[in-house]
Amino acid sequence: MQKNVTDLFLSIAGGALLGLSWNFPNQILGAIIAWPATYLLLWCLHSKRPYLHCYLYGVAFHPFGFYWLNHTIGHFGGFSSLPTLLIFTFFVLASSLQLVLFPLFFSLLPRALRTFALAAPIAWMLSEFYAVKIFPWHLGHTQLAFPYLIQIADLSGSILISGLMIWLAGSIFHFRKRPQTAFITSLALVLTLGYGFYRVSTIDARLSQNVKPLEVALVQANISIEQKHNPTLSKTNTQHHLTLSEPYAQKDTLIIWPETSIVEWLYDNVGNVSADARLPFFGNGENWLLGGLTYENRSTLYNSSIAIFSNGEVPEPYHKKILMPFGEYTPLGDLLPWLKALNTTAGEFTAGQALHPFTYPYGVSETAQVAPLNCYEDIVTGMGIEAVQNGAEVLVNQTNDGWFGETIAPYQHHVLAAFRSVETRRYLLRATNSGLTAVVDPLGRTTEQLPPFSPGVISTQIELLNIMTPYAAYIGQKPYWLFTILICYTILMKLRNFFLKRASE
Repeated sequence: MQKNVTDLFLSIAGGALLGLSWNFPNQILGAIIAWPATYLLLWCLHSKRPYLHCYLYGVAFHPFGFYWLNHTIGHFGGFSSLPTLLIFTFFVLASSLQLVLFPLFFSLLPRALRTFALAAPIAWMLSEFYAVKIFPWHLGHTQLAFPYLIQIADLSGSILISGLMIWLAGSIFHFRKRPQTAFITSLALVLTLGYGFYRVSTIDARLSQNVKPLEVALVQANISIEQKHNPTLSKTNTQHHLTLSEPYAQKDTLIIWPETSIVEWLYDNVGNVSADARLPFFGNGENWLLGGLTYENRSTLYNSSIAIFSNGEVPEPYHKKILMPFGEYTPLGDLLPWLKALNTTAGEFTAGQALHPFTYPYGVSETAQVAPLNCYEDIVTGMGIEAVQNGAEVLVNQTNDGWFGETIAPYQHHVLAAFRSVETRRYLLRATNSGLTAVVDPLGRTTEQLPPFSPGVISTQIELLNIMTPYAAYIGQKPYWLFTILICYTILMKLRNFFLKRASE
């Protein structure tokens, strides 16, 4: 009885600790707290009831880590207290199912992998790889404040850092039974940090050369959600952006506005600024990238990133590929119309098909390949990889985190997004409506940021890089598919042995 109570307490305490670490995003304290939380996750895995204790770990984690979602559902979804609580509870219970995948995958991996405590990290990486989450967090994201540790993300993403954390925790957990594992994991940690030192020094040397600098201005107008969606204020809001931008409208400067900074519907094939007076343009040789709502026809509506070149040309916009469910569309809404009736505030946007960089002219004969990532596309690993594979030299996120209110959520969003820089070795420029507007260098370091919920502009110079990381060039998601094949093979062997045994009886 006492053992069961202890296991229950440790599983809940572990989840709460991990949730606490998420309340100190990109801070040393949060990174440190995540380590005992990781150890307690291993405790859950090796308890007598791993499925129950891992699930309770998740149930304890989500309310601590993502408490702000309760506010977002109630305030902006228009729900009263009870429906809000029920929806948030469903989110917690459903999202915690990822933690159940951990012991499931662990049980399906070959037992030989347990010799050096490799089964647990592989199982955890697969659980992160396959879990469907609104906010796709990884254990490795908690380590952003340790720059030398996170550089291995350019090999196989932030999931690889998660696997390393589980492996290191496992070597401590199994130290008495398998002390040799501690030596191997210690060597892995030394190699990881050595790789980190190497990448930091080489990328810093490359950035210091300042071979292909680009002047950028990131505009944060801090317009409230209510003001943004008030049609009588649309021209006033646009003018506010223009007033902030005018001092930076100089030759070869790229001015970036956040997502839906223009909420009046624009034709998506406008061609030139002269065709629509609502488009911003000073004609001082500046380039633009702004967020806006565009249409192809009455039934084809987009959330778009719109480029304006220094000569006034407006190429085909980039249309957001990954739409927000129940915000920009209603899942299964066409098949089940009653779902739309339940959520009348949801839009009916069409998803874009291709992520293509915009080719901006600057300098004497230079060009800058700039890839927009609209809204929360910057927290989707594959989007950054696709962008650089298509030639992007810099990534730009245009978003509006005002939906989350004055909570920790914009900082958590920023942490997840920062890993796109490490994975691709590109600058990530984040232009947001109310924060967190910031610049992340190719090593994942936030070099500049504006205070949230205040108007301002970041004016800086960045270096354009076109190197290809191992992750983007050839590794990609292959390790996780190989682990999946290994599990499938194990399942087939178990089935084979089962039927052979039955046949011999």
